[in-house]
Amino acid sequence: HAMAIHASLFHDTGGFKENFLPILEDVELSHRLKQHGCRLIFDPHILVQHYFNYNFAASWRNALKKSRYWTSYSIKQHDLLADSGTASHELKLNGCAYACSIVCLGLACIFPPQGPLTILAGIAILNLLINRKLFQLFFKAGGTGFAVKAIGYYLLVYPLPVLQGSLVGIKDHFLRSKNPSGIPPENVPRK
Repeated sequence: HAMAIHASLFHDTGGFKENFLPILEDVELSHRLKQHGCRLIFDPHILVQHYFNYNFAASWRNALKKSRYWTSYSIKQHDLLADSGTASHELKLNGCAYACSIVCLGLACIFPPQGPLTILAGIAILNLLINRKLFQLFFKAGGTGFAVKAIGYYLLVYPLPVLQGSLVGIKDHFLRSKNPSGIPPENVPRK
């Protein structure tokens, strides 16, 4: 994601909030701009590529952090189920599919496995269909080898930190009444 904005509009609307969450300041600014009557225009011809150079551990930490703060912010904005780019419907459904799959595997250990495993297969097929555009982009971006690894990571690993971060974000939101500033305790400046 990248955004261009006139400096005067940026300053007139307050720019980035100093006491905001440690991430998502661009999302919050976009929401505020929209509330001020600005039109946000997406031009698919302008491409921006971010190089994070993440390894496995850094990707895990990033997923935890993003999902934590995104969940807390989305609950506050009353748009938890909205498609918002990095927190897309597909990503949210992938996390739900993962959680449901774990439940089905658990049920298959307790009850006759045919029923839960049939449901698990249905969940897997539906999740693959829902995420097919992302998977096509993986193939386009890096070929078959990259796509196979990326799809495996997305389906089997990535939902774990996303779900964990989301649960922490829900907890943060409900504990915020004890911390009205909204700044996570670890980011509150010490005197």
